[in-house]
Amino acid sequence: MSRQSRLADLEQTAKDYISAERKRAENEVKVLEAVLSGRTGGAGIQKIGVKVVASVANADLASYLRDS
Repeated sequence: MSRQSRLADLEQTAKDYISAERKRAENEVKVLEAVLSGRTGGAGIQKIGVKVVASVANADLASYLRDS
């Protein structure tokens, strides 16, 4: 394997890692925003927050299981 092909593989791996970490961070922000809304809003908003947290958790779990 040439140096150039190893560098190309490393570049793609780094891009994949950064993309996955960005998605994970965005999902964490969604969870925290949902928790904040649930704590500062009424019961209706709290129910929506719980749904958002549950959907993000399911997406993260599905992603984790798919990638491992």
